[in-house]
Amino acid sequence: MKGNTASLPEIKEALDMVHALIGEDLADVDARLAMDLPSEFSVVPEVAHHLIGAGGKRIRPILVCLTARALRASKNSFLELAAVVEMVHTATLFHDDVIDESKMRRSRPAAHIVYGAPVAILVGDRLYSDAFRRLLDVHPRQLAKDLAKAIKLVLEGEIFQLQRRGTTGLTFDQYLRLVGGKTAALFRFATLGAARSAGASATQVRAASRFGWNLGIAFQMADDIIDFEAESETGKTRLADLEDKKVALPLLVALRRDPKLLESVNEYMAVEKGSEDRLALRSEILRRIEATDAAAASRLLATRYADRAIEAIDELPNSPYADALRRIARYVCDRNS
Repeated sequence: MKGNTASLPEIKEALDMVHALIGEDLADVDARLAMDLPSEFSVVPEVAHHLIGAGGKRIRPILVCLTARALRASKNSFLELAAVVEMVHTATLFHDDVIDESKMRRSRPAAHIVYGAPVAILVGDRLYSDAFRRLLDVHPRQLAKDLAKAIKLVLEGEIFQLQRRGTTGLTFDQYLRLVGGKTAALFRFATLGAARSAGASATQVRAASRFGWNLGIAFQMADDIIDFEAESETGKTRLADLEDKKVALPLLVALRRDPKLLESVNEYMAVEKGSEDRLALRSEILRRIEATDAAAASRLLATRYADRAIEAIDELPNSPYADALRRIARYVCDRNS
């Protein structure tokens, strides 16, 4: 896909293809996610399903199902894994929303707004616990070790981001470390776990791992670009990451191309939210980022990581499922939400 971008019809066709191939699998995964968490406290399943029931892209379960199918896994070997991956992702969202003080999640009030931060955090912890229990019920200990490693990277990535919040001196290697923990670690567990559940060869397991990691990097880079796009196209506020004192990829690229922009960014972070000075600085920063063509350069970087993911798929058997994984890599870079 070097240098190419998919049209909207091509993106829709890719998503339709995915659901035609694994629609029944995803319905089974949703049924497993809808199961109540066993607890003497009714608030636990209520809070969990406040977010799980809100839907979402389900990209991680899709990766599990497609990778497992591409490696000819039996249906019973990967569906619980797909549900576990989504449970872990949901746990991270509970925690992220508290840390970021987010008001909304998936068009609903964030759980901590409805139930309070302590309950949201504890239910997130409970989801981690149940994910391990359910994984160990049907899979060998190696997958639990893989999941523990992924969660460690996720949590350390969040800690790293908290420590860097409000600072703009982020190198590209540090940025990769951040997005590796934020997104790529769980993507890699999804595809690695699917390959292990299929009894794949060591070469295929490594290929599936590379696919998930590089796709996760591309996915997060695309998210950063979406943050920079106009509200009318995405429904998000431009520079939302900077509003939270985080440095996203387009700004990182712009700072390299226009080093003097750093002064305006630091001033923006120091000025009171909602003030006229802050609004004026925001407009100036947006104009200067656009002048560097940082969004296009960022998309090119995301495309390179998607290309690496696609190359990894070439080591899997040819099948409609492998083709769907390739299409997802293209969709990741061209989506607008």
